[in-house]
Amino acid sequence: MSGPQDSESLFDPHSGSYIKVRDVTDAMSRQAAPPPPQYAVDVFLKHREQRLAATFAFREDVPPPGGLGAGVTFDLNQFRFQDSTAVYYYLLAPPNIGGTPAADLLYMTSSDIAPKGCEALISFFKDEQFRAVFRIWDWATPAQAGGSHFIVHRPYESLGDYLIPYQIQTGGQTLDFNVIYVVSATRRVSGDTWVNEVYLHNHRLGVRDRVWRYQFAWPTKATDKSFWWGPIFETFPDNANYGATNLLGFLETLVVQDGVEYQLTDQNSRLVTPGGNGLDLIYRSSGHNTALICN
Repeated sequence: MSGPQDSESLFDPHSGSYIKVRDVTDAMSRQAAPPPPQYAVDVFLKHREQRLAATFAFREDVPPPGGLGAGVTFDLNQFRFQDSTAVYYYLLAPPNIGGTPAADLLYMTSSDIAPKGCEALISFFKDEQFRAVFRIWDWATPAQAGGSHFIVHRPYESLGDYLIPYQIQTGGQTLDFNVIYVVSATRRVSGDTWVNEVYLHNHRLGVRDRVWRYQFAWPTKATDKSFWWGPIFETFPDNANYGATNLLGFLETLVVQDGVEYQLTDQNSRLVTPGGNGLDLIYRSSGHNTALICN
């Protein structure tokens, strides 16, 4: 079993098969990303500084740091990599957050554990009327004005090829919604040279679109502190209340490191459920910490 690689096909651990890759990174790079609100960048940076200080946040006896409204945290004693790390997951993708949140933003994001990796996410900003936008933040790229590392911006209206119908049964009811399938990976090319890659599954064509690729030098890999957050709801401000939203969340999370696939269990991760922010738990996976849906 192998992780993402720069070739004509990509192994998919969910299906156990190789899927053709279509490189659209040039097209993505030609779409200039408008600068996000500065508060959204400041929150991104602040919350990650808090999380890096919360080394043991996966433990039950340690509360999560500010901004972590719900989601998966990894036990970094169980997740270590030499040459590659990747996270695979489905993100629920409504056109907007729904309702009238008493909040400034919500990110549905995930690290791939590498501190120089990407976070491929859906954002809902108050300044954008809480419309869904797919964004990529690449920690390896040079910081822009204001400290931002956002380098891809795709509004919901441009995601049609990536919206996948999905259905689950829970509590005697059927939930129907659209998801996007995200693969975010960091791998060694040779020596201290690494590459970040983000793929989305193109539902219309049945291929994986490589939507971002960035090669960089990483000589400090051995001493840099890994990221421990998987798919999460990132909330702001601390007293945010989202009320009745559309269905939001993530499904079928998998981690692949150095060619080894990991299911998320209570032995290597923790699933934090929402509390006090108006998000109501609708569905969580049974037996594994791979799925969480709220509204």
